[in-house]
Amino acid sequence: MAKNNSVFESIEMIESRISEKLTVDNIAGGAFFSKYHYQRLFRDIVGDSVMEYVAKRRLTLAGKALLETDAPVIDIALEYGYESREGFTRSFTSYMGVSPAEYRKYNLTAVSRKKIPLAEAEIKKERPGMMYSKATDEIVRELNGYVAKAKETAEYARKTDTKQYAPYWASVADDTDETAERIKSALDRITNIAENPDGITNRFSIIRLIEDAAFTANITALDARINTVGRDIPGNVPYNAAICDKYAELAKLSEIKAGKITRFFGELADLILTEMRKEAGKKSATPCQKAEPRRIICKITRIR
Repeated sequence: MAKNNSVFESIEMIESRISEKLTVDNIAGGAFFSKYHYQRLFRDIVGDSVMEYVAKRRLTLAGKALLETDAPVIDIALEYGYESREGFTRSFTSYMGVSPAEYRKYNLTAVSRKKIPLAEAEIKKERPGMMYSKATDEIVRELNGYVAKAKETAEYARKTDTKQYAPYWASVADDTDETAERIKSALDRITNIAENPDGITNRFSIIRLIEDAAFTANITALDARINTVGRDIPGNVPYNAAICDKYAELAKLSEIKAGKITRFFGELADLILTEMRKEAGKKSATPCQKAEPRRIICKITRIR
């Protein structure tokens, strides 16, 4: 218990110094552990290595700053321990599924890296959610990437230089934005699954949503090519063809995302069902069953 308390206290220290230069050595030293022993305890309790936890918390807080402030990206990068905008952008894109600029522009969703509870009872209660969050994080990353791509494609369509087809492309762009917004609205349901496993039933509607987006993008790409490139005057063809190509890319991306998200939801469902079976197994050991051996002993005694 004392060792665990020291790890929890070190997490408090990490949170209070999250903007400073942190290493495993100075964190472990502050908790009065050897580097090796501290890293093992930390991973057992948190599920991530020390520096993975630090990096994820920094990126989560950086994402919050992107949405809640107008601070330049480089200033936010420097505040959370990155020495260059490029390094921060690489790490942020890998973690959130989109660049810092896209994340801010489209008001996207953070992957679910909350601050770890600072009490053993709380962390035991939340451990299943921490385990599920790794799968939900993957889904959020994929959907963030899709929303950004869909929004970017809609913006490109609206910039057409062919006045004849401007209303057509504006209508297509509006439909694309509407699809992107529906997927954005699903992101909250996904992040809530980690805290409320019963919400896994939402996975079917979310999978259907991204599959419908893939189907719609394919139909749009085909319809647009027939109605613009196939009928337009030669001088306008390159402009319309370029937009059609963008929608073809979106359709292909949609199919890839749908496949990945279906797989991640399958993994998440397996994790939740396994945990439910464990809990059911614990509850099935009732007091009456535990008392059975004592009743048998009593009977044998009476026979004697």
